[in-house]
Amino acid sequence: MDGSLEERLGLSEWTSDNDGIGGVLKSRVEDFRVEEISKIPALDPKGRFTVARITMVNWETNRFLKRLSKACGISRNRIFSSGMKDKRAVTTQIVVIDSPLYKVEKIKIPDSTIEIIGRTHQKIGMSDHDGNSFTITVRGCCDSNGVPLDGKEAMKRVNQIREDIMITEIKNDAKERMKKSTMALNQNLTKIRTGRANTSLLDQITVDYYGSETALSQVSNISIEDSRTLKITPWEKDMIQPIEKAIMNSNLGLNPVSAGMIIRVPLPPLTEERRKDMIRVVRQEGEQSRVAVRNIRRDAINDLKEMLKDKMIGEDEERKGEEEIQEITDKYVGEIDQILITKEKELMIV
Repeated sequence: MDGSLEERLGLSEWTSDNDGIGGVLKSRVEDFRVEEISKIPALDPKGRFTVARITMVNWETNRFLKRLSKACGISRNRIFSSGMKDKRAVTTQIVVIDSPLYKVEKIKIPDSTIEIIGRTHQKIGMSDHDGNSFTITVRGCCDSNGVPLDGKEAMKRVNQIREDIMITEIKNDAKERMKKSTMALNQNLTKIRTGRANTSLLDQITVDYYGSETALSQVSNISIEDSRTLKITPWEKDMIQPIEKAIMNSNLGLNPVSAGMIIRVPLPPLTEERRKDMIRVVRQEGEQSRVAVRNIRRDAINDLKEMLKDKMIGEDEERKGEEEIQEITDKYVGEIDQILITKEKELMIV
């Protein structure tokens, strides 16, 4: 089966060769702390709403806000937050309350603190925060044989896993960008016609469909009539002329011929000189893609060097990361070479 385990599962991180730390999560409520990374709404002393930063201990957000609304004497839907947090944790988040500031600052709810920030005219909605910051305590750390680990060894293993994750993110980003470069090459080469009919030749053509530029394939059926003729059947009669115009203006050197509801696109045979010209163009496109892939490799390696400089990873990890990025680069350069070989063979078919 092709691809890594992570790729086949559709995940960016899944496994690590490093030893884990065992242990137990959330053995105590305070072992799991979550703080929303939020932007405070624009403050105004005359604002209708009260803005507060609330820290809850072992409270589920919605349950706490119901308790808060009752204390304020308002309905639950007049308190606004950007996320919901589970129980059995210490959670901190910004809320906007449709209640006077003087009333909110007097409220006391067990296992919580309400820090008044000010007043605002703005509400907040779900997902109006940039993310969450986690502080997690793992207790009872041990190796795979159940032997307890001291704090120093446990943190060493955590840092090794963290390094793995950061390097994997750089590799995955490079891989995704290189993949896009090879896809762009494939798309660009479809514009270069060969001597044989291929529906992909028309993939990049768009048609004016009642004022909107629409892909030709969405307003017609495209098929191969014979080895040198494409056949287009528009869904609507009124689209015959716009399709013909789009093909003639596509710079593909094609002249469509319509007969009733059928548009035929004959592909004139390529001269030897024209084939050689097109092969030169194909090779230029390929070299541009190779340069793009190598530039991505350079960026990824620079990221690793910056991480090494900042002491976020060690020299061995940096060296291993460079080797793996080079392997990814070689893979995509090889794919580019194969794409070019295939296209050149198509161009040489008489």
